[in-house]
Parts: sequence; structure tokens; C-alpha cells
Amino acid sequence: MPHQVASQRIAAIALAGWAAALAPLPVAAAPRFHVPVTVAAGDAARVDLLAEAPLDLTAFLGGTGGPLDPSAFRVVEVDTGGAILDDAVPFQFDAASGFDANLHAAGEMVFAVNDTTPAFATRHFRILFDVVGACADCPAPP
Repeated sequence: MPHQVASQRIAAIALAGWAAALAPLPVAAAPRFHVPVTVAAGDAARVDLLAEAPLDLTAFLGGTGGPLDPSAFRVVEVDTGGAILDDAVPFQFDAASGFDANLHAAGEMVFAVNDTTPAFATRHFRILFDVVGACADCPAPP
């Protein structure tokens, strides 16, 4: 179930190779919502594995007043208390057949579980996302 993320601002990332900026970089809003994902290693340690998480936000979007913004996706690793351990987990979102940001916001999030995960260990992630056009102070939809 999606959860609201505390509103915060993050600086836009400058692309490597830019010699100079002619204007200040815009400040992008951090994604406001997240879906928690846990990854368990099983009975053997795992090294640099890929995790796949099916994602269907269609019902969630019904009360937001806007479509899903796939460009706002981020994946972060968190500890059991929710503190961010890695705020730049490599990921890829594979849209489902018939994907529509308003009517069928579904697909699969594939992301890297970097380093070694010991046997029987569980790691925690959040898929962060946002909605285009939703008001800045809207409460999370039910």
C-alpha cells in the first residue's frame, strides 16, 4: 500500500560534462509517495542480485487528481527504522502492456540489491513516486 513521503525539496542533478551553467538549475520536488518493498536472501548469501517488484498504482491514483509521473520514480534502500541507507539504487521501470498513466498505471520495477546480502537477511527498499498535477499539500489518498 502506498504511503505519503514527507515533503522536501532536492536540488536537480547536473549532468556530468557540463562546463558551466548559464542559469541556475531548477529545484525539483521530491516524490511524495512510496511503496515499501522487502527483499529476503533465503538460505544462501546473495551478491549484487536483481529484485523484481510488480507495481500497480491504478487504484491508488483514483483519488489524487492526476496521472502517475514515471519520470519521478526513485528507489531507495532504508533500514528497519526508515532511515535512508542508499538514495540512488539503480532501477528500471518496465511498463505493463497497455500502460496508461491515468487508467492502467502498472508495470514491474527491477532494481539492484548491491553488495552482499547474508543468508536469511532481509533488506528494505522504497519505490518513490509522484503524481502529475496533484496539489502540493494534498493528503495521501485512501
